Amino acid sequence: SLPPATGAAWSRVQNEALAASLATPGGPHLGLAAVPLQDPKLAGDELRFALERLGLRGAMIDPNALGRPLGDGAFDPFWRTAADLGAPVILHPFLLEAVERFGRHYLHNLVGYPFETTLAAGSLILGGTLDRFPSLDVVLVHGGGFLPYHVGLFDRGHTTRPEARSDGASLPSSYLRRFHYDTLVQFPPALAYLVALVGADRVLLGSDHPFWLGDPEPARIVREAGLSAAAQAAILGDNAVRIFHLKA
Repeated sequence: SLPPATGAAWSRVQNEALAASLATPGGPHLGLAAVPLQDPKLAGDELRFALERLGLRGAMIDPNALGRPLGDGAFDPFWRTAADLGAPVILHPFLLEAVERFGRHYLHNLVGYPFETTLAAGSLILGGTLDRFPSLDVVLVHGGGFLPYHVGLFDRGHTTRPEARSDGASLPSSYLRRFHYDTLVQFPPALAYLVALVGADRVLLGSDHPFWLGDPEPARIVREAGLSAAAQAAILGDNAVRIFHLKA
């Protein structure tokens, strides 16, 4: 990885360029900051600069934080700043360990990326990050990875394995509503389950544009999941207004 100061410098270049490209008043797009997780204090400083000076609305980070679990207390300076600012942090996978194990069938994306999201969410829960920063807002893409569908396994592990509760976390399922989730599950029954599990107020529209697995008609799955009109309105816009502090 880059040295912390170099990572911070490149994050600043990227954030300033992004802000400049979005500078048209009333334009349709808003931006998320890049931050140098090599140094969590510098990452927090850059997030503050990006929000307060550049008008960006949060941060997007890779769940694979240089090979360290995101629930490690070393990242607390970054999480503290995000919580203090009310800045949502979106976890979007990019870097994978041992990528050769996924073979040649695109499984690095189909399995690897949801795995990284699940690992990060589990670390934030069991590592105590969500307890240390009660106002922290974390968004899990791809419908939260495997977490919503295997949360019973997390609970069982918490009950039966002392190492799973060694940092004092409560039952993992009690944290499900501490996250937000996007709709990018590509299967209406899966979205219906997610909404039933966590509530429509915790789900955001996701497209994954412009990637291959992105949904070119992201609103369609919301309409086809059998949700109420109020739930659809929340997912298609109202939740984003609240989370990103937008003007309705």
